[in-house]
Amino acid sequence: MFEGQVTMTEGGWIPWARALAPDDVAAIAEDLVDLQRSVRDDAPNGEDNPYVLDFLQRAVEFVTLAASSNRGFAYMIG
Repeated sequence: MFEGQVTMTEGGWIPWARALAPDDVAAIAEDLVDLQRSVRDDAPNGEDNPYVLDFLQRAVEFVTLAASSNRGFAYMIG
């Protein structure tokens, strides 16, 4: 899911967008859960980064819901 490049121009940027098919969404949901677990486990002295974990939790919830209803989605960076 994390690919692509925003194109910078003199007047701003051109965002990068991608559509994900329903078949890809379930695997992405699993990857996000693994990433979330890794961020928690790698936190120094057991301290979580609430900012990162909050956004990861939102992503996990969204993608898990999309996967459970066999839906794809589009996303944009930029």
